Amino acid sequence: MASVGKGNSIVVAWKLSGPRPAKLLGYKLAFKAPKGRKPRKGEVNTTSPIAQTSEGSSWQAALPNMKPRVTYRLSVRPILTTGFGRAGKPIFFAIEKIGPEISIRAVPLSPATVLVTCDFLKRSKFKKLQLLFAKSGDTLWKEVQYDSEKRHTIVSDLEPNTLYFFMARAKLWKKQKVATTHVRTPLSELSKPEDVKVTPTKDGEVNVTWHQETFQGIQGFIVTVEEKQENESYSFHSDVSVPAPGTEVNIKGLNLELQYRFRVRPYDMNHLGESSQPGVLGDADADNDADAEAEADADADADADADAGDEPATSTTLPPTEPAVKPTSTLETFDSSYMLTIHILDLTHNKIRLSWFVTKGDVAKVNGFTFQLYTKGRKVAESKMKTAQREISVLDLTPGSLYSIKVQALAPGSIVLAETHTTATTLPKAQELDLSKPELLLTIDEIRADQFRVAWVLRGVVTSSIRALRFRVRAGSSGGPILLDRMLASDARLFHVAGVIPNWQFYVSVEAVGGDGKPFLISDVLSKTPVRGGEGEPVVGQSSRSQPTGLYSTCVLPNQFSYVITVLNQLTTYKVGVSFLDDKAKVTLLVLYTRQQGHGAYRLSGST
Repeated sequence: MASVGKGNSIVVAWKLSGPRPAKLLGYKLAFKAPKGRKPRKGEVNTTSPIAQTSEGSSWQAALPNMKPRVTYRLSVRPILTTGFGRAGKPIFFAIEKIGPEISIRAVPLSPATVLVTCDFLKRSKFKKLQLLFAKSGDTLWKEVQYDSEKRHTIVSDLEPNTLYFFMARAKLWKKQKVATTHVRTPLSELSKPEDVKVTPTKDGEVNVTWHQETFQGIQGFIVTVEEKQENESYSFHSDVSVPAPGTEVNIKGLNLELQYRFRVRPYDMNHLGESSQPGVLGDADADNDADAEAEADADADADADADAGDEPATSTTLPPTEPAVKPTSTLETFDSSYMLTIHILDLTHNKIRLSWFVTKGDVAKVNGFTFQLYTKGRKVAESKMKTAQREISVLDLTPGSLYSIKVQALAPGSIVLAETHTTATTLPKAQELDLSKPELLLTIDEIRADQFRVAWVLRGVVTSSIRALRFRVRAGSSGGPILLDRMLASDARLFHVAGVIPNWQFYVSVEAVGGDGKPFLISDVLSKTPVRGGEGEPVVGQSSRSQPTGLYSTCVLPNQFSYVITVLNQLTTYKVGVSFLDDKAKVTLLVLYTRQQGHGAYRLSGST
């Protein structure tokens, strides 16, 4: 083992196991320098160990006046009474002198300003310092003035929630020393709503108004309604989204004989702002109780959406007749570099099926997810899932009810990285499918340099009419070579593709395959993986009808000569004709069909 000693010396230490041999006189430490370096060779001898134990002895020798930044070859040979023994395995070592260095640090002061400081080691060696910065994605650096005496500067007029890079560059003789750092500016503070007023109207509705000093950065407001319980506490009832610059909303469906509390919170596309003081609908005692509670619990109000009974506002309200296709927006993010997105895959009168993706953020740091489902302030479902799980179904729901959904991404130790919310309203009752407009829509999300995930929604299609779903990935375009071709079950709605390469264009298609093994619906889209470390934007495919598949049917022929034909291709118009052969002993069904491209016929036979 070699180390740096005093006065540019190199100290080499080694050990001898067991007792010292009688013929061992000492050791010779030799060095050899590269060509062109003087002195080229040298050696020192040592005859006494620095420590002696029953297990062995420790030896040490020093080579004085060695030159810095020169890599020396060092070897140790035993000196014996009969001559020199075999040298041990050589090591290479160089004295690394601490030269002039420069460091830089950036600290965000506000969403628009960053404090940048610089420091030096052997500052007198530097001749000139430049301080530059650039926003992530820019191609040019911008120079800022630097106070060399105070050793800091403040960079202003920056964008909130944006990644910036800072570089300090100084001249050092004929070279340059460069130091860089980066920082993300914090989220912008949203102005808090004030003076919330609640007034019943003649139509049985409740009118809620509030005052907003400034609308800078605000995209809308979430009005949360809480119902007073018998124990004098408030529980979540419902919420309404109001786009900016609106400061008024009428809320229906409230029992005016009960007491309610109303909170207003601003939001942008990244987070929720601070909640207003609550406005109360009810008697004077309720008003006083609410004021007292607001003063005693002002800090808790700012994080009201974190409680199970205080379910936060949502970004999207689903229509009662069909599931959502577009993903919801994330309204609250605990780590600004993360964003979660929820996709509703299926919604009926008593069931909801959904998936979620880590649209932004380091997926490798996600250690799991939590899912929670609420209705009228009551938690009806909760689950904690592993990292690979991106889908869940909840059954036995109440028809025609509004449900609030919360999904959280967790880091090790159950630390919440990100949280997103949405709502879904179950259908009032079991309804027949509208088969006139079948659709298959896919979405590609969680796009990274080496992977992506695909989800799809089926509408207006009888599940039993699908034999399978074909999932394909092609390179480059729709006509490119097929890299992945899988037949999936008809109820599959999710697929994870891994092992792809960065900055790569790909084509994804999902086909609904009918009973005859041919596709009748297709959704496809082109996308591209980002560079390593980047994040791709989600893309949504288009639904189109593939070439019809023909007839796949069964024929039942009872004595009453009634005929049941189960058609698995909904995109075809059929005309059925019946003929009797062999004295009515056999029946032939002639099924004519027309489609978008061509026509044809199938002939089925049976006996009476």
